[in-house]
Amino acid sequence: MNARWLWLVLFVLAIGLFLADFAHCVPRLPARVATHFGAGGQADGWGTKEELVHAVLATAAMIAVVSLLMPMMVGLLPISLLNMPNADYWRAPERAATTKEILLHQVGWLSGATMLLGVGVLDSMLRANLQAPPIFGGVFLYLGLYFGYLVIWLVEMIWRFRLPKVV
Repeated sequence: MNARWLWLVLFVLAIGLFLADFAHCVPRLPARVATHFGAGGQADGWGTKEELVHAVLATAAMIAVVSLLMPMMVGLLPISLLNMPNADYWRAPERAATTKEILLHQVGWLSGATMLLGVGVLDSMLRANLQAPPIFGGVFLYLGLYFGYLVIWLVEMIWRFRLPKVV
């Protein structure tokens, strides 16, 4: 498999893991579930199991659609609308195809990471409702990992789109 599509494997794997965990958790949920949590992780909003299931599925679908649209937009938009460091150099006609390829790869990985963040947060919400009282924990781990990845992603973007050294 071409490594440039590896992010799509991550994306599909994230969805598969979420659906498997969703199928595992939903039958175990109580009839009354926490639907909102305060800053300390304590439940402060309640609803029915069905409301939570619909909200989680709708949110997961929205995250999946947006995450898939991100790399698709790179392919569809003209190079003049895409932003990157040293844009004048990288948008030149002789480099435009390479630039789009790099951006597709980079945005694809960001898309996969965003999907993993969404799946992790939704999973934390489902799992919080499997305990009494429900406590929303673990989300800071997901956020920390995601923001750590964003730093690495940004550094790589800056590095990839640096101006080449003139020899």
